[in-house]
Amino acid sequence: MKYSENPSKFGEVLKEKSKQQVLQLIGHSNYHSEFDIWSYNLIQNIFFKREMILFFINNRVLDIVITDYFLGNKIKEYIY
Repeated sequence: MKYSENPSKFGEVLKEKSKQQVLQLIGHSNYHSEFDIWSYNLIQNIFFKREMILFFINNRVLDIVITDYFLGNKIKEYIY
């Protein structure tokens, strides 16, 4: 998957996937917690950053939050 794709596409593709399926689709995250929260930096440059956080319950993606930042300020948040 390309990280620059539309965030809604990530929401559709990743919803209800298992941890193993997520690893196969987009690889390891920046952060794995004991509480089943994984964080990914999808896009990051001097001006713009897109971050995705996956919340798992019983080894399945329950919620997805994708946040866009411009110059460090939150400009948009997508919740799936």
